[in-house]
Amino acid sequence: MVVAMPRWALCGLMTIFLFLGEEKMIDQTTTPEETIRMAIEREKTSHEFYTQAVKIAKYAGTKQMFEFLAKEELKHRRILEEELNKDYMKEM
Repeated sequence: MVVAMPRWALCGLMTIFLFLGEEKMIDQTTTPEETIRMAIEREKTSHEFYTQAVKIAKYAGTKQMFEFLAKEELKHRRILEEELNKDYMKEM
C-alpha cells in the first residue's frame, strides 16, 4: 500500500526519530535482553505517537498512513516480546 504523505507528516516522523534518539543507546555492555527490552519500549512509544497522530490528522490518506504505522509498531512489539520468551535468552 502506498500512501501520499504531506511534507508536514514527514516532519512529524522526524520528530519521533529525534525523540527516540534521546533515549539510552546500546553499547558493548548492553545485554541482548536489555536491548530487546529497550526496543519494546521504543515500539510502545512509537505506537503511542502514531495513535495520537491518527487523532489529529486532517486528511484521510494521512490518517490511514498513521493507522497503518501504529499497527506495524504493535507487530514489532509482539515479535520482540516473543524473542524474550525463547529458550536461547535463558542461556545468557
